[in-house]
Amino acid sequence: LVVAALAATGFFALMPALHATAIDPVRTLRGELVKDARPGRARNALIGVQVFASALLLICAAIFLRSAIAAARFDPGLRTADTVLIDINGEDTRAAMIQAVTSVATVTASAAVRPQLLAPLRVAFADTGAGKTPVVFKSVSGSYFDVLDIPIVRGRAFMPSERDHHPVAIVSESVARALWPDGRGVGESFRLEPDTGVQPPGGFLTINPDAPADDGLVQARMVTVVGVARDVRGFRITDVKEAGVFLPTGLDVAKTSIVARVQGEPNLARQALLDRLTKVDPNMGMIITMRTVARLETFFLQIAFWVSLMLGGLALLLTVSGLFSVLSYLVE
Repeated sequence: LVVAALAATGFFALMPALHATAIDPVRTLRGELVKDARPGRARNALIGVQVFASALLLICAAIFLRSAIAAARFDPGLRTADTVLIDINGEDTRAAMIQAVTSVATVTASAAVRPQLLAPLRVAFADTGAGKTPVVFKSVSGSYFDVLDIPIVRGRAFMPSERDHHPVAIVSESVARALWPDGRGVGESFRLEPDTGVQPPGGFLTINPDAPADDGLVQARMVTVVGVARDVRGFRITDVKEAGVFLPTGLDVAKTSIVARVQGEPNLARQALLDRLTKVDPNMGMIITMRTVARLETFFLQIAFWVSLMLGGLALLLTVSGLFSVLSYLVE
């Protein structure tokens, strides 16, 4: 965009300059400064194009500004003000890492999640007997909903004793409506079957691509719905939506990440966690505040706004100065 702006500026500035320096000696001796005082069609076209480009850039800047304001007000449905996402790479240091996290004074609560909160979700089939419905799923611990402030609208969250392969599940409101006519879901059972060939649509942002990836497969089993959670919109910049089916897990289970709620300034808490955890495992995964993730979209839109505003303002300034110069030359 910058190169195109410079090229357009050079073209529109150079062509009139070359045209103005083309002197006819005969007409100059007669005192005729210009051949024709009326602007030609090419000149009118160039002026129109330059005005149009300036207006277009300024309109784009206004659109980016409006989008940035909307993104700043967007509610992903997750608690982002004081939550931190922590990856664990080495399973041999998992116990020490968990102990280090819980021992940090600024950490008030923690939960397990697999795959990572911002990683791609996997698709499975929910079979209620009336047909199979594709659903995206993830495994979380019982405190996950409290840490991220996701309310359980009906039923309950997972109990500490309900871990991997336990025959219970929590579904979102939209999945409950899709699987059962009344949309209640609590107490209902369905068969969860793996699907290795279907991926959820859209692109995803993986914060740490070197972190150990979950195999993404679920073992076929019957599960009973113990709770229905509120639908979560997720982050638009990553196109990551919240799962429709939640299965139980725990912090000590392999390939799980940690979502922690902190008190005080999240960046200071992140730095304290980073200092503590790197002593346990120098090759640990990424630590990122959820507030940073939530602000990514606003950040990129703000950059686009300022770039468009500067280029549009510069183009408009060149247009106005060029028109003034041409008109002054013609009047002279």
